[in-house]
Amino acid sequence: MVVRLFGPELDRLLDKAHEVAGAIKDVPGVVDLKVEPQVLVPMIQIRLKPETAGLHGLTAGRIRRAATTLVKGRKVGEVYEGQKVYEVAVWGRLACEGIRNPSGGSSSTRRRARKFASGTWRR
Repeated sequence: MVVRLFGPELDRLLDKAHEVAGAIKDVPGVVDLKVEPQVLVPMIQIRLKPETAGLHGLTAGRIRRAATTLVKGRKVGEVYEGQKVYEVAVWGRLACEGIRNPSGGSSSTRRRARKFASGTWRR
């Protein structure tokens, strides 16, 4: 038998899981009782307003890529030194600076994109 608990607060779910385990541990037939450890994974949720993004020349794909780069980083090149190869990557705040229109785009579009991606843009 498996007992699963669901909810948004993982710390509270873990407490409840131990509470449930304590309540059923002495039930006849219960063997190998365990509370599986959960790995807390940082998450970010973005709710896109396509119309608003479009007003600033941004697409859902570009915003998704920028957010992914912001959080996970992105390889942008390599540096060769002798026999060694070093990867060059951007992430965090630098990722916002990396938003560029592949066809060049205007500096005002890039400025709006950086503000939008950094969360400082307000309507």
